[in-house]
Amino acid sequence: MPYNWTPPVQFYFQVEFQLEGGRVIASFSEVDGLVQELVCVDHPQHGDNVLALPERVKAGDIVLKRALEPLTETVNSWMKDCFDFHFTGWIAPCTLIISLMGEDRQPVASWECKRAIPIKWSLGSLNASESKLSIETLTLKYTCLKRIL
Repeated sequence: MPYNWTPPVQFYFQVEFQLEGGRVIASFSEVDGLVQELVCVDHPQHGDNVLALPERVKAGDIVLKRALEPLTETVNSWMKDCFDFHFTGWIAPCTLIISLMGEDRQPVASWECKRAIPIKWSLGSLNASESKLSIETLTLKYTCLKRIL
């Protein structure tokens, strides 16, 4: 059986929010922040030697960008509830599944971001002298990144 593999293109992807109210797939024009970093601490040894020992794994922040448009009611409610935590005292994290899609619309690689919460929402600057799309940015913090496909 010949091995036929086509390198995936980076512009065809999807973001799935796994929330208490169900799974929601949302469209974004850009996803950034699929990052893990092993944080090491230097421990001096005899002489000039330094031994770097791993201390923890640091996850990046997921940054999602898209043209301003309505989000599904499920995602909107979740974000509102998270940003209103000072009234409720609770933030319900979700799991994000970010998938790179193949030509057949099937995932060729997927990453699971566990315990994601929104930490920032922003709208690009409004400028009357330019004719551009209004871009909203949603930044999420997560605790664990795992490749699942």
